[in-house]
Amino acid sequence: MSCKECQTWVYDIETGKKLERGGRPQRRQKNHATPCQKCPKKSPENERNVTLTHQNRRAFAAFLESRAVGAPESWKLDATFRRNCAIIGRIYEHWQASQNATDISMVLSQLLREKGG
Repeated sequence: MSCKECQTWVYDIETGKKLERGGRPQRRQKNHATPCQKCPKKSPENERNVTLTHQNRRAFAAFLESRAVGAPESWKLDATFRRNCAIIGRIYEHWQASQNATDISMVLSQLLREKGG
């Protein structure tokens, strides 16, 4: 969810789903604060710095897939794929070491929702 969506609708920050009342999504009231302190983005001003581009999301998904089941031979031969995996791997390992299990599961569940899983 984007910061703008969160400012408009009430979300469950743990699941990333809009909260509903009577089967309809709840609009955020002006006096209902956003949960920025619990969000990985921390603030609307920081959103751009922590939001992956479409290409970066695809590269990260390929990295995760290759870690989970191994990369197809054609990917292994691709210099760009190998370079991206090396970069993402270093970032991912550093991030993993600095996060707790709740943060990791929230990000991974968001990625799975985006992939339709």
